[in-house]
Amino acid sequence: MRIDEVASAVGISQYHLMRSFRAATGLSVHQFLTQIRLGHAKTLLAQGVSAAQTATSVGFYDQSH
Repeated sequence: MRIDEVASAVGISQYHLMRSFRAATGLSVHQFLTQIRLGHAKTLLAQGVSAAQTATSVGFYDQSH
């Protein structure tokens, strides 16, 4: 789901949602999602999944990310 869709669902602008999210978490939405992806990537790598497959699975363009 995209930010504008979430904002629309709760009846606020996407900019207000992004500002409120940062105020509440100290992170931008993008930074928060990147942390979630990295956590998932760590788990997959620990399970022996290849770096390339892990990158694809968690939504990064390639393993260098």
